[in-house]
Amino acid sequence: MVPGATINGTGGTSDLFRGAGSITNSICFIDGGVCEGDGEIDFDDLVGSINFEVGGFNPGDFVVVSAVDGADNVLATLNVASNGAYNFGGLSGISKLLFADTSTGAGFVFGNFNFDVTSAAVPVPAAAPLMLAGLGFLARKRRKQV
Repeated sequence: MVPGATINGTGGTSDLFRGAGSITNSICFIDGGVCEGDGEIDFDDLVGSINFEVGGFNPGDFVVVSAVDGADNVLATLNVASNGAYNFGGLSGISKLLFADTSTGAGFVFGNFNFDVTSAAVPVPAAAPLMLAGLGFLARKRRKQV
C-alpha cells in the first residue's frame, strides 16, 4: 500500500483495513468497526515531499496528520476535514506520519501516497575506528621517539 514503509494501527484497539474506499492503494485505521482509529506509517528511510489523497468524508470527520522526524519531533501537521489532496510540500527528513483521529462520522480513507526518499538509513559512525587508529599512530610515534 505504501512501498518502503510499515503501516500500523495504534491506540490500543485500532486496526488496519487495506483497500478501503475508491482511492488507489487506500488504507483506513479501524476502531469500533469504522475508519476512526489512530495509526502510523513508518518509513524505511527518511522521506520528503509527501502527498496523499483522502476520501470517505462524512460530517464530523477530523484527523490530524503529523510529520515526525527520526528523533520523534513533530515537523508539521495537517488538519484533514474534507476529501481531497493533501501534502507536506517541500518538507524533508520525515521518518513517520502519525494519524490522530477524532472523527464522529464514519472516518476517512487515505491513499495514493507519494514521496521522495531524502536519505538512506544512517550508517554506523566511523568516528570511533578513526579515533582508535589515530591513538595507535600517536602511541607508535611516541615509542619511536623514546
